[in-house]
Amino acid sequence: MLKTLVMLAMPALATTCAMPGPGTEAPAGLPAAMTGSWGLTAGDCLGGAATKGLMEVTPTTLSFYESRATLTRVVKRRDNRVVAEYDFTGEGMEWSRREVFTLRGPDGPLVRQEFIDDADAGTFQYAPCD
Repeated sequence: MLKTLVMLAMPALATTCAMPGPGTEAPAGLPAAMTGSWGLTAGDCLGGAATKGLMEVTPTTLSFYESRATLTRVVKRRDNRVVAEYDFTGEGMEWSRREVFTLRGPDGPLVRQEFIDDADAGTFQYAPCD
């Protein structure tokens, strides 16, 4: 009888254990404070040919002068820091990168750190475009 009860309870127990608890759900994309237009220089925000350092950010995409990225996975998320993985396309190529975004104040700057195969590939500081 006990064996039957344990066997009947096992699927429910497995389902309960597999489900994330409160506060452990997979986080969404980038927070609203990190979205919008960000420039490496003031000229990037002016439009036209001077926008090579412009980064357009939505919760799930990044757009640069010659490339686009789609969020594939959020590794960690806090209000001011997100570690995420993106698939990029641009100039006929495709690649994946881990990006770390840190918002250093309510109005920026937004720091983007890029990793290739777990090695730091560069750190870029962006100011918000008004």
